[in-house]
Amino acid sequence: MPGSVELPHNALIDSETGDISLPMGPITLNFTLEEWAVFAEIIDDITTVLQTSTVENVLKCPTCKTIATYMSYEEPSDKDVN
Repeated sequence: MPGSVELPHNALIDSETGDISLPMGPITLNFTLEEWAVFAEIIDDITTVLQTSTVENVLKCPTCKTIATYMSYEEPSDKDVN
């Protein structure tokens, strides 16, 4: 992108238009600054829910001693939601 500024995570912002490009594997998400503000708010809301409802599990193979971690989502109980 000519006239662009590098942002974290290989994102770019066009210094003339303010358009933001965020590569995500095989796709690139493109936003105007206004769209980015809405997107960031949505992601922030989702992140809050996931931080409170995601559990990291660690497994260790007894034979080869390899450690693997995975995350799972645990739906909050009705008591926790209310």
